[in-house]
Amino acid sequence: MLEFRYDTQLLIDGHDLDEDVIRENQLFGILCLNADAEPREYADKLNEAVGTDFRGYDIIRQFRKFHVSHRQKRRELLDWAEELANLLMTALKTSDPDDYLKFKNHRKADVLTQEGSRYKLQERIGVMMIYCRHPELDIYDDLKLIEHFKNAYANDFLDDLTDALAKYCGAVKRPARGSKNKSAASEDASYEIERLKTLLERNERLTKALQDEFEESLRESKTKELTEFFSRLNSEKYGCILDGLLSVRKGVNTLKKNHYELPPELSGLFIITQKLIQFVRDSHINPIMKLDEEKIVKASDIEFCDYEGTPFADKDDEKIVRVISPGWIYTDKDIQIARPKIKELGDDD
Repeated sequence: MLEFRYDTQLLIDGHDLDEDVIRENQLFGILCLNADAEPREYADKLNEAVGTDFRGYDIIRQFRKFHVSHRQKRRELLDWAEELANLLMTALKTSDPDDYLKFKNHRKADVLTQEGSRYKLQERIGVMMIYCRHPELDIYDDLKLIEHFKNAYANDFLDDLTDALAKYCGAVKRPARGSKNKSAASEDASYEIERLKTLLERNERLTKALQDEFEESLRESKTKELTEFFSRLNSEKYGCILDGLLSVRKGVNTLKKNHYELPPELSGLFIITQKLIQFVRDSHINPIMKLDEEKIVKASDIEFCDYEGTPFADKDDEKIVRVISPGWIYTDKDIQIARPKIKELGDDD
């Protein structure tokens, strides 16, 4: 058996220890074991495995983030990863150089998105597939460390694994050392030079990839701060300020339609309200539903809402509900900030 261990000391020392990255890779691990489940099923499995409180919408958001929201595209990516794992196991069993070449060539193949670019998480999926489908390879308990990998480290990991597999399968022939023959010594020096050049190129690629990921993390951090800010604004702790702005605007519009003259003492307050509403709009924070709207819904229509009312009898059961909180979304990133709240209307409503 090939004994291989990737150098994870940087991660052990505290670099790249991002809780979001860990959760993403844990989700990818579950995805590798079941490619055709529904988002809600993935959420349930993740919650059961690691104690999170994900919902179906959270999984959909992750899929959209990595451009794999379409099930067929996920299947293509996972098929590539499964074949990668199978080719690795075949090469380990046969130690045949031809089987090594099949693994190497497949590892370099790009799986393309619908837009024609390669997936940024391709290597992450590949590494997780290998370890999740073949836990017997985890002789050093490295999976917990691999869960910290973004794609730069996952790509470097697969490069190292490919090199180790080449040696294991005898696909790399190094000139014999210790020879006094000048020709042999020259070949040995040439081999060492090529090895160092390859190592330098790989380190340069890794450095560039890590820099790109760092810049992407900064952008994601800004998005996270923005969404958390507006999420707090609409929390019950602060009186659901975003919902309140909509209510105030609706009330002011009603007064204007009725030609009601506002007292001078209140005009400044309404100006501030309008400015706050403009600030929310300019930040691309928008309501998901229409406040106070009444509609007929089935259980599937309100999967991503907070529902107050009697249980649905079956999937075809319909109820009349009113939107008591519209819910909010950061439109640019399609991130839900607050879930809509709806209430079933009774006979007295």
